[in-house]
Amino acid sequence: MNVLSYGERAVLAEPADPASVLPLRNWLVNQGHPGIISVLPAARTVLVEFDPSVLSVAALRELLAEADTVPASEQADATVLELPVRYDGADLASVAKQAGISTDELVRLHSDREYTVRFCGFSPGFGYLSGLDERLRLPRLATPRPAVPAGSVAAAA
Repeated sequence: MNVLSYGERAVLAEPADPASVLPLRNWLVNQGHPGIISVLPAARTVLVEFDPSVLSVAALRELLAEADTVPASEQADATVLELPVRYDGADLASVAKQAGISTDELVRLHSDREYTVRFCGFSPGFGYLSGLDERLRLPRLATPRPAVPAGSVAAAA
């Protein structure tokens, strides 16, 4: 695991395997170490903010080295949310065509999955998810839309 200084009160931990980000985050939170203030996962890294009067950088690095042995399958208890989705967007037919499947198959492939919020993005409520069926991994639009209707579901790359 690569550990980089991130100012005087934080380090940025980068596990060798990006699938280890959430298990690392969960493991650190479950440790309940009083010197750890916050643990923030991203796509490939975990930002660990700490209180240097309680936890030294060297001790935090040792803790992270110990965490390097945490199996990627370790997960904290999660809350499952079911979100209603109406499949009638303007892009439905073209996405199905691009994927080489029917719109009914697209709906089935998308709705029969469980997704995990890996981290939150640039605006409140914008979660980046994992779990998309490989057949639905399509390129992003060549030109991003200036506006997207509220409640839209988007999948790209």
